Amino acid sequence: MPLPFDDTAPMASVTDSVARLRYLYCGLMSEIKQRQAIVANTLEGHNPYPAFAALEICYLQFRMICECIALGCLAVHGDVAATKSGKITKAYAADWILNALGHLHPSFYPVPVTAVKVQSPRYRLEPVTDDFLTKDDLLSLYAECGGMLHRGTMRTIRDKFAPPDFEAVQTYHEKIIRLLNEHQIQLSNPDQIFFVMMASQPDDKVRALLFKNKASI
Repeated sequence: MPLPFDDTAPMASVTDSVARLRYLYCGLMSEIKQRQAIVANTLEGHNPYPAFAALEICYLQFRMICECIALGCLAVHGDVAATKSGKITKAYAADWILNALGHLHPSFYPVPVTAVKVQSPRYRLEPVTDDFLTKDDLLSLYAECGGMLHRGTMRTIRDKFAPPDFEAVQTYHEKIIRLLNEHQIQLSNPDQIFFVMMASQPDDKVRALLFKNKASI
């Protein structure tokens, strides 16, 4: 079965082990696309479950997406020695991983961009500046998911009978898309940028390229 991401794109100037980790990143991004599709179908009403269960399904996907993003960040920075040992190799909680990575490499988080053709085959990556899932947004969403996926306590259970808030789901869904659609990650090597397309043409696969850190590529 063909992979839903590109496992052949060259990763120049990296070791085989680091290249494998970055292919893992593409696999995690592909998983996010599938989980986002579940959320999109639910928002469009293609879900046979009661509204409260549909809401829980969406927040379950968000929780997994947060963990995929965090694990992806960990994978793509496989050339940072500290990511290969200790507690961080056993961590699964998105908030713990992001906080740990922040101490190792402050610029570890994805930056949304738009690739603008300058002169074939050169492109310029222009940053997207608003309405995307920031690192703080991800941490807030991850904490919110923890609350949504428990039945509650005797003090909070009445709130669980309120009408489900799908507007918040729509907002988070759009912010995740805007963050990841096209994004770059500054690697620990200041001369290297990891650029990712979530739906590259012509086959809609996730693809990643390693670029030199210049204004134009």
